[in-house]
Amino acid sequence: MLISNLEKSNNDLSHIGEDKHIASVFQDIETNFYKYFQTMRDDTASYAEQLGSVFSVKISATSRNKQQVSGVKSLFVNAIAEFDRERVKYCNFFDYESLEEFYDDPNSFKPSLKKECPIINRCVNSRRSEMVNWQYLFTETASSDLLNIFYNLIGFADEYKQNCDLKEYANFNSLEDFNFNYVQGEECTIFGVISMGINSNILYYTNPGIFPIRSRRDIYGLYFLTDCKPYD
Repeated sequence: MLISNLEKSNNDLSHIGEDKHIASVFQDIETNFYKYFQTMRDDTASYAEQLGSVFSVKISATSRNKQQVSGVKSLFVNAIAEFDRERVKYCNFFDYESLEEFYDDPNSFKPSLKKECPIINRCVNSRRSEMVNWQYLFTETASSDLLNIFYNLIGFADEYKQNCDLKEYANFNSLEDFNFNYVQGEECTIFGVISMGINSNILYYTNPGIFPIRSRRDIYGLYFLTDCKPYD
């Protein structure tokens, strides 16, 4: 069913940047959000009930509610802590001045990128069959080309951040308002290797208050939050 709906939804991409489409998707997310949030609450409480069953302890309604609140809080606290650990790695590596230093020895950039950038490290070491072609193309990509791409990306991010009025940003209502087109242009793209998925990940971890992430997992999240609905 999931694959079937995804196949039917290929035409969605032609409307993805249209205001009408965005408004429709957002409305569906608002409708379905509580259902999934409630599922998360229930899952955290069910673990306590399983333990209670094993040790013959009855879980009261009050205790169950406390467990739900505590469980959800723990999920968020742990997620934030994990994010902060990852963010330090991105911020340390994707510093504009640090990237400039690699131009003294461009060939040293690619090995450092593979080691220090979490998303690249995971892609390089992934054993998923669908990553084989990406890994081959990455291996064939020159270190200097990768350096140029990320130097452009971080330069864009730094300039965007300096010129961003957060009050105006909070009132953006259309895709054009954000002016992220540069990130999808040839200055920040290597076909089949570096595109919006990896770029959005790096931008998000270095500037989470400004740039949204667009990884495969996040797109799947949107898919379920819209109740797996195809859009015409």
